[in-house]
Amino acid sequence: MQQAMIGELKGLSKDFDGRQIISVAVQADFREEYDDLKDGKVTVVIKKYRKGRSLDANAMAWSLINQIAAKLQEKEPRHGWTPEEVYRTAIRDVAGACTVHCVPDDQIQQFIEDWQSLGIGFQVETFPSRIDGCTNAKFWKGSHLYDTQQMSTLINILIQEAEQQGIHTITDKEIQKKLEGWQKAYDKKHSPG
Repeated sequence: MQQAMIGELKGLSKDFDGRQIISVAVQADFREEYDDLKDGKVTVVIKKYRKGRSLDANAMAWSLINQIAAKLQEKEPRHGWTPEEVYRTAIRDVAGACTVHCVPDDQIQQFIEDWQSLGIGFQVETFPSRIDGCTNAKFWKGSHLYDTQQMSTLINILIQEAEQQGIHTITDKEIQKKLEGWQKAYDKKHSPG
């Protein structure tokens, strides 16, 4: 399986058969992969690039998660809320962090095990499919794969939950300033050249 690359669309034209030809410029050296793939059909996915989340944003999220878990443990000692439960609950509310797939019944258990082995946030919820021999499954990804927008959404969800639990959080203005600062630091660290 090939790894995703960051690139820029450079052109769109048509060949004599009416098929569209898309030109993409990439920074990575693609020559070896090109030689391996050029003589057959390939799957192409092009989507808008979003920058990844910063480690500072992740640290803030986990600080909030731990505070929320501690407060919930005080309120509901029998339930025994863990930080992992708080995290897994919160990421289910982040738009774009979930995809739905129809998986053959004889493969669903292996898909679930493989997906969940990727980390704490990687969750699966199954539900019946109208297609015989298939099970529908929602797959949630962990926050280490989030872009900045998804991470910002997760932090806002956690801040709202913290405030509902009576936990003091920073103001919206302070949050925005932190997110902008983290983004600048991330951009500086990951800029080419």
